[in-house]
Amino acid sequence: TNYPVIIDPQAKTVAIRTETGVAIINMFPSQILPQLSPADKPTVTQSVHLTNENNQPTYIVSGKQTRRFIGIFPVEATIRTSVSAKDGSVLSVEKPWYFRNLAFLYSV
Repeated sequence: TNYPVIIDPQAKTVAIRTETGVAIINMFPSQILPQLSPADKPTVTQSVHLTNENNQPTYIVSGKQTRRFIGIFPVEATIRTSVSAKDGSVLSVEKPWYFRNLAFLYSV
């Protein structure tokens, strides 16, 4: 992250200081990555970056995802998933149009 991290051992909290204030981090990447669905997470994770999107602490998980076109041919594409650092919910997934619109042709 590019934000200052605040660790409070008394309250047992971790937070980041953003331009809009202090945002508490309730979940860490080691907790978030396993719970993502295979369609929403990279096969190979290249980076996990903690940022502040829409006044909310957010992890940006970037990497490559490999799927099989009609179950035979491997196809690799870049995928970027935004996940809430507060509750682990998926906020958005950026992937190629053919993985979104033609998902029935690609298996994970």
